[in-house]
Amino acid sequence: MVHPKFKITGKEAADSTSVVSVTNNKLDVNATLTDADIQIGSVEIKDATSSNRAIVDGSGNLQTEVNNTVTVVQSDAERTITGTVVVNGSSVTQPVSGTVTANLGTTDNAVLDSIDAVLDTIKIDTEAIETAVEILDNAVSGNEMQVDIVTNKHPEGMTSITTFARFAVGTSAIQLSSAAGIDASPSNCKEMIFYVHETNDGYLYIGDSSTELDRYGIRVNAGDTLILPLGDTADVYLDGSDADQFVSVTLIRDI
Repeated sequence: MVHPKFKITGKEAADSTSVVSVTNNKLDVNATLTDADIQIGSVEIKDATSSNRAIVDGSGNLQTEVNNTVTVVQSDAERTITGTVVVNGSSVTQPVSGTVTANLGTTDNAVLDSIDAVLDTIKIDTEAIETAVEILDNAVSGNEMQVDIVTNKHPEGMTSITTFARFAVGTSAIQLSSAAGIDASPSNCKEMIFYVHETNDGYLYIGDSSTELDRYGIRVNAGDTLILPLGDTADVYLDGSDADQFVSVTLIRDI
């Protein structure tokens, strides 16, 4: 006979032969489809000794009920998964396709905002550098930079240049204002330019009244130039390493 827990409707119900029966706790189904599908509503699989069960409801959702707590295992709704996702028993990282949406906390957003601000600053600085490089590039023609001289700057108050003939300096220090070829002791200088001739075998020391070879003053080798921002030739002394060390003097003056 048909087991009392099952209800058979339709053509199969008219058949006197049992379609569904239970024998030794085994479900037996004996049916032949002729003109319709077999439709099964909600199905429950229950533990015989407790209230725990697995349920497939009419919407196709798989649920579990453990100690009267129902959990949806599978449905068409979105899932929230915590912990490690293991696929086929593997604990390695699994690939994910599609769009992944992450909810960031306050701290995360603050960090991203800080990074965004830094990137904005870098962008502005990079644009400024790009502009500067473009300006320089526009000023270069071939291997040369093209420049416009707007004005010729010189020491404040300079009105004239006086150049004296070269004279020789020996191994005893001399005062510039009394040197041969220096015919005056101007006190209205702005700069003094000393050129030690390249044909000299030695060198000069140039400084104040305490100038002494290899001890006090500025050493100027043959072929070198020294510029001093001084106003009076009487304040400058020269001493040579050997006799006849020639030097030329040019004065930038205010006269």
